[in-house]
Amino acid sequence: MWLPSPTSSTGSTSRPVAESDASRRALDHLVLTIMHRCIAFEYTCQIGIGFTDFLLAIFGVPAPRLRRFCLMADSGEDELIFPERAQTIDLRTTWPMLRELCFEGICFPLHLLRVIGLERLRLIPGTCNLDEDCQLDQSFAHIVAELVRTNIALKEIEIGYLDGGGEYAPLEGLESYAPVDTVFSPSLRSVGFTGMPMAYVVPAHMIDHPPQLTNLTRLSLVGVLTCPGMAEENDTGAVAGLVRVLSGAPQLEDLEISDWIHSISMATALLPKARLPYLAKVHLTDMHPNWCYHILGALDAPSLLDVYLEVEYRYGTSNGLCAFFVPTPRMPWRFPSVVELEIVIGDYSSGYMPSLAAGLECEQMLRRGDWSNLEYLTICGHKWLSNAVLDVIIDALSDGSVAPCLRSLTIRRCHTPPRSVEGLGVFRPNRTERNASETADYLNDKRYSSTLASDPEVCESSGAEQGSDEDETRYDSEDDEQIEVEFNECDMCSRGGGSL
Repeated sequence: MWLPSPTSSTGSTSRPVAESDASRRALDHLVLTIMHRCIAFEYTCQIGIGFTDFLLAIFGVPAPRLRRFCLMADSGEDELIFPERAQTIDLRTTWPMLRELCFEGICFPLHLLRVIGLERLRLIPGTCNLDEDCQLDQSFAHIVAELVRTNIALKEIEIGYLDGGGEYAPLEGLESYAPVDTVFSPSLRSVGFTGMPMAYVVPAHMIDHPPQLTNLTRLSLVGVLTCPGMAEENDTGAVAGLVRVLSGAPQLEDLEISDWIHSISMATALLPKARLPYLAKVHLTDMHPNWCYHILGALDAPSLLDVYLEVEYRYGTSNGLCAFFVPTPRMPWRFPSVVELEIVIGDYSSGYMPSLAAGLECEQMLRRGDWSNLEYLTICGHKWLSNAVLDVIIDALSDGSVAPCLRSLTIRRCHTPPRSVEGLGVFRPNRTERNASETADYLNDKRYSSTLASDPEVCESSGAEQGSDEDETRYDSEDDEQIEVEFNECDMCSRGGGSL
């Protein structure tokens, strides 16, 4: 236990797991004694006998200087039930300077809470809310919406509910989901929603009027409950619902979306666009390929630098292909500023993998996308990155006009041969296998030659110098333009998961 000095006025303490009544009362008394002069207070506990009364006493102590209060439970499975006499927990007068509030690993009766002036809010209720009898069941999202509404200066919010939703089915009934506009506010700069039940559906007259998120620079959406289309009877408006939210955040710099594992429907001709001039990073993790395809097609992000795509074929696809690899005229990938691109064909825990021929789409992805500033390219896949697939990647990159600034190519694939490749030769026959060093030499030579062929001035200069060693000297001296190639074992094989 660490208690504040008269000068620091900051306290952090915890309750022992096993304690005598006398020592517990002494500790509680000491905490209550110093509470009034704390600026920040962090309490780690295990809920036991008398804890509820102690906590009610804490909330009743006037602390005019308190700016941060954090309550954390060790087990993450505790539900805190207050007696009926505690009708509200009103911190508006007892803690008027409170700016940061955190409840983590504990199911706190948030419906009793009255607080204003918050700038940071972190709520991770724990796992008891998996029980339908939990005090927050069906109401959690609406409680969060009310806290957002009453704290008009809120800058940061982090919500972790139902462990993100995971494999759980959508909550039953639209009443369990908060309208998406109610859980955002114009003051927010950073939003992290894990398993936050949100309904993106809006009345027809609101479709062209996105929420005003003029200060939002970071948005993280994790879990199926944050996914558009989960609260509605059909998902035809799912993409439009997401784009509507993004369109209201013109200052957005960092977008992270994870665990949207269900497919959605969308007529590509109707796909709206989100203009995000400052967006620098997009990380899509454990995503259904449909979502990758539509999100990338919907972004107008001229300043995008970093793209990470981890696609999960948990439920398979109708044709076994990686459709998200293929930009089209209606859904192009125009990210000319992207410097780093990593693509991972991911989790095969379900036993499903895309067709081997799907990897051949990598060539179209590279040729049809605008990668004029791409420097670092990483492609990873378990048991589908065959030699034939590697060949088409190398073929595309051999053209100096494709990713002309490329400096590094990293391929992570299985060292053992992929599952049966019979029939793959119909698409593209395998050629001589090269190691990383040989591939680098081949790429650099081909790209240099294609540059000479496409630039008349360079060709004329090269022809005048024919027969001398100057070409080779010039080529060798341009080390800053050389591509480095690295071949590594795929992550699943390195973890011993390569026996699919």
